Amino acid sequence: WLLYAQVAPSRDQARQCLERALRIDPHNPRGLKMMEQLQAHTSKDQPTHLSSEPAQEPAYKEPSQKSTLQQVLLEASVPEFKPDQRPTPTKTKTPRLAFGKLLLNESRLALRVPIGLGAGLGLPILLLVILGLIPGTREPSSDLGGLSYFALLYPILVAVTILSQSINMLPRNLIKYRETGILRRLSVTPVPPSWPLAAQIVINLAISVLGIILFTAVGVAVFGLEPPRGIPGFRLADFLTITSLFSIGLFIAAVVRSDALAQGVGGILFFALLFFGGLWIPRPLMPAVLLDISNWIPLGASVAVMQNAMQGTALSLPPLV
Repeated sequence: WLLYAQVAPSRDQARQCLERALRIDPHNPRGLKMMEQLQAHTSKDQPTHLSSEPAQEPAYKEPSQKSTLQQVLLEASVPEFKPDQRPTPTKTKTPRLAFGKLLLNESRLALRVPIGLGAGLGLPILLLVILGLIPGTREPSSDLGGLSYFALLYPILVAVTILSQSINMLPRNLIKYRETGILRRLSVTPVPPSWPLAAQIVINLAISVLGIILFTAVGVAVFGLEPPRGIPGFRLADFLTITSLFSIGLFIAAVVRSDALAQGVGGILFFALLFFGGLWIPRPLMPAVLLDISNWIPLGASVAVMQNAMQGTALSLPPLV
């Protein structure tokens, strides 16, 4: 309020600012000096020029009779200050509509820099088209439990869509915000810290779900992919895959300090998880050691549950856990 009083365009506004400052601390020497200057300029009808420099006069002493300043404070109905009656700060509540604005801005950034869209939408559809055009990939095989290689890789493509957003895009975006100081600037605003995090999760989750819907529609309409027989089990597997992989992505964003390092860590995890998920060696053809490791890795367990749901068989408990 003292700063506002110095730049106030009129004497009345400067007086109001000083009254509010003295209501908080009635014995503030700077505020008392500025109020005395204001009273002096008002009486002499001179331009107001308030100075915040400390007074060169002796320390302020309470006069025996009521001074002009005390009369002004009494006329303004300023309550007497007591140490046990300090003003409690009011907590500013951010309107919920602001989260929609933040989400809209994040969507615009995702469209302006479409790396996440290309990884979450373009890459799975491209792999699906390439596999569908290879001769023999859509024919059932007894070595693969009666499934075709094309149907066997469909759950892996679902995992690729989720993996590209959770391991690569989500942590890198959050780390960039931390490196460029965006999170520090938001910390001095009423926006809660959880809102940028929630906006990033919503955007990357929406891209993942949209990618799954698009390449499933392409696989069924163009290449004759048979939809999953166990729809509830397949949805449960998708939910658990999203939960586990997005948790890993958030852990990377919390631990890794730079975008370059996050890119390297995400790339290593991306290809390692795809390998144990069965992208290069299908899970039914894996050696026993690799299959045991795959069962204990989130992506391998997710692919196992989705493949069981594709065949309509009962879901086993260990992969779900």
